[in-house]
Amino acid sequence: VDRWHPDLMVCDEMDFGAMTAAEHAALPRVVVDVIASGALTRIDRIREPLRRLRAAHDLPSDPECSFLTQDLVISPFPPSFRDPDFPLPATAVSIGPGPSLASHGHPAIDWLRGGEESHRVYVTLGTVFNTESGDLFGRLVGGLHRLPARVLVTVGRDVAPATLPSPGG
Repeated sequence: VDRWHPDLMVCDEMDFGAMTAAEHAALPRVVVDVIASGALTRIDRIREPLRRLRAAHDLPSDPECSFLTQDLVISPFPPSFRDPDFPLPATAVSIGPGPSLASHGHPAIDWLRGGEESHRVYVTLGTVFNTESGDLFGRLVGGLHRLPARVLVTVGRDVAPATLPSPGG
């Protein structure tokens, strides 16, 4: 930050060091959510380490950890993916596709809506982690086939669906 003199810091919701550095340098931030549910960060578990981090950088006390969401927060997920117990902060913008984008005859959505199963599961590992996750797709498919659910797995263009185990085994 001191050498580059950026105008803006972009980081993910778990990058507490970048958020602290931006605040220390008086830089505006854009925080990008990486967990659709919003339920990964538990303030009660990180409050004390963040207090020490802020103190080490001469930042004011923030017992509620409001600095985590003081600037723009971007959630690239449909709002329906968010856990109601962890609502988006007032500074957030959800840019994920809403129901209107997925409700007009897309074959995958139509398939997921069909069937007799009482539950639906959609699985994706994104466009980067999907190729860096080792055998995670296979393990997911292997575990999910045991559920009484209709499961849609999207793998992206760089993973061949044929490399995954068949849903039954």
